[in-house]
Amino acid sequence: MINEDSGARPRRGVIIHYHLFKNAGTSIDAILRRNFGEGWASQEYPPRSDGEAAREFLVAHPHIAALSSHTLLLPPPEIPDAEIIPVIFIRHPLDRMKSAYLFEREQRADTVGVRLARENDFPGYLRARMAIPGDHSCHNFQTHRLAMAEPENGDTELARALRAFGRLPFIGSVEAFESSLAELERLVKRWFPEFRVFQARENVSRPPRPIEERIAALKAELGDELFETVSAANADDLDLYDRALARYSTGSEKTPAKPGDEVAAGKLAGEFTPEEFQTLIRLARRAVRADWETRRSIQTHGINIVPANYTAIFRRLRNWRAPLSSPIRKVPTDHQASSIPVAWHLF
Repeated sequence: MINEDSGARPRRGVIIHYHLFKNAGTSIDAILRRNFGEGWASQEYPPRSDGEAAREFLVAHPHIAALSSHTLLLPPPEIPDAEIIPVIFIRHPLDRMKSAYLFEREQRADTVGVRLARENDFPGYLRARMAIPGDHSCHNFQTHRLAMAEPENGDTELARALRAFGRLPFIGSVEAFESSLAELERLVKRWFPEFRVFQARENVSRPPRPIEERIAALKAELGDELFETVSAANADDLDLYDRALARYSTGSEKTPAKPGDEVAAGKLAGEFTPEEFQTLIRLARRAVRADWETRRSIQTHGINIVPANYTAIFRRLRNWRAPLSSPIRKVPTDHQASSIPVAWHLF
């Protein structure tokens, strides 16, 4: 894999696009095809095929500069005379599921997903797929695939996925597609100076709309109970979505707030934008599960929460009806037995 700090340049670079289903992969393939022509290939593999399958193909076809696959699994292969550039995109999991449902309803194939999509409306499709044991398509699918890049070592899938997220040279955000493409071009040009990205909308099932509008429409379609059930079943994917989007968000390089400081958002101290507020709701909801990865994620937003307060905080968030422009502030409190002397207060 790429070591950008290394001065040594291997004989060739090879892009491997891990094409996660309905994550803008067809658009990425169009970019790769235009740049590399016959040097681009698309290959599918038997279930559970890892980098060894790709290694055999790339060694046998040294002219290939870019390989795309839905079915090839991480980690990337090791090839002595090449640097592998893995490319993977993350998308809001519920929006991805809706796109998959619409695609499978029209797909001419005989698969479980196609049959369920044709037989059910979207809520019924989700219920049916989530009831299938071992089916990851509607249950932290992206976390499951990304975690394969790291050895298990007794860790959770989320912990492994987060390690991969921090280690892999490129992870894009479908919701920040333009910024992601700019970073992809910057990275790939080290090996292919003529590489150029362009805006492509391939295999799109719905007209473009802001993600907030899409999720609001999905919540209305699914109803509160099913929406919360599906969100909880995909809490790890929502974590990855938040992190990928934050990587390409304006101002993501700002110095993070320190515990006890007043949180600033949108340049107004102590206030959150509506988008940030919705992110905090998701984080608080996941915090009820009280896992350490979530707790650390919450702290990266400048908020430390005493574990015993998780449920109460979520209840206050869920029932809060003040305008979104109202400030949400952190203020010090006296928790004598706690090493986290900060609680969340809504004004």
